[in-house]
Amino acid sequence: MADAKSHRTRLIVVVAFSRADNGQLVPAYDPVQFDTAEDATRMARYLAVQCARRFSLES
Repeated sequence: MADAKSHRTRLIVVVAFSRADNGQLVPAYDPVQFDTAEDATRMARYLAVQCARRFSLES
């Protein structure tokens, strides 16, 4: 039982939001789970670029 307590489980999820016309935050994409923090960071950066591009096209 001590082994189960010494092993910490981490849930790494990327969630992206955009702002609706009324100012409220709404999910931009479905949450995605990743095995490593590096993979999650890579996806978060990619989504940030995609959101920025979409926003600049709408403006």
